[in-house]
Amino acid sequence: MVKLIVISTWFQVMWFIAVLGTYQWQWVLLALVAMTYAISWSSLPVFKLFAVVLTGLFLDTLNVHFGLLEFSTWHLPIWLVGLWLGFAWYAYALFPVIIKYSYTIVAPLAGLAGALSYLAGAKLGAAEINSQWLTLSVLFIEWCLITVFVLRLFSSEKSIIVESNSAKIMLALILVLPYSGSAQATQSGQPADKEWQSWPIVGKADFSWLFFDIYQARLLSPDGQYVQQDDIAPHPLALQIDYERNITKEDLLSATKKQWLKLGYTPAEITPWLRSLQEIFPNISDKERLTYVTDGNTGRFYYLPLGEQEQFIGQVASSQLNDAFLSIWLSPKGEYPRLRAKLVGENK
Repeated sequence: MVKLIVISTWFQVMWFIAVLGTYQWQWVLLALVAMTYAISWSSLPVFKLFAVVLTGLFLDTLNVHFGLLEFSTWHLPIWLVGLWLGFAWYAYALFPVIIKYSYTIVAPLAGLAGALSYLAGAKLGAAEINSQWLTLSVLFIEWCLITVFVLRLFSSEKSIIVESNSAKIMLALILVLPYSGSAQATQSGQPADKEWQSWPIVGKADFSWLFFDIYQARLLSPDGQYVQQDDIAPHPLALQIDYERNITKEDLLSATKKQWLKLGYTPAEITPWLRSLQEIFPNISDKERLTYVTDGNTGRFYYLPLGEQEQFIGQVASSQLNDAFLSIWLSPKGEYPRLRAKLVGENK
């Protein structure tokens, strides 16, 4: 039982590093996966594990091709490959336990768990799920089939891959990982947590409607410059918005949709983007701040409630959504060219 708890906790650590860290921590994930395989290499049916990995990657490739899943890269991300390697190892570790039960029990439960893990990953910003109920139904079927495939594949294997010493090593690493993970965050491609707060201001602008002040916006970058290219976010940026009136989540979503339509985005593009932002946007009160920080490809939202600490509230994994959101303020085709000019430093 102790071994089962250790290996399950170890896999969950890898899952959270993959889903929360995505592109930032993907090399940490691969290092942990390599360490995991090295610890238990002598008892691993390597070719069978790779068969599981290739099957999973093939199915995810199909999911992306048919528009069910969307990642911020044109190819499957490296962290997803690492996660499938981790899953194959974990499935083999669990095999002696789950083989005791009927396929009719194990497969549906695994199908549900698999589909929900993708949903959780999407909620945490690792990917985007389009046509949610259709996608979850397809994922459920896929994971039922993967489970049956895994059980049949490993049915001739007798060994249990985590021996006592290996379990002790993994337990020690589980205790150390929170500290090593925080160190890695400061070395990642995505701006380190709160590092952007020290960036110089590129420009700032006030937005008002009639006699009412709505918000003050500031654009920051590592060198205090905005490089104008066809790409809206060609380099790391932080957009800070200090609100000067109460605004609900629904109003934020409505205003965002309105601006996207004016920029020429189609309803088919906008609908999944709004669904993602609906999970992130808060209800904002007067004097509160919303900040969007991007590395030029993906982004993170931060919210500063009145009288509290600034907090991370959501991640954007799609480069398309990243550019579309920033286009509201930074696109030359935007509704408010004077506001844009001030933000990008043209009117200093």
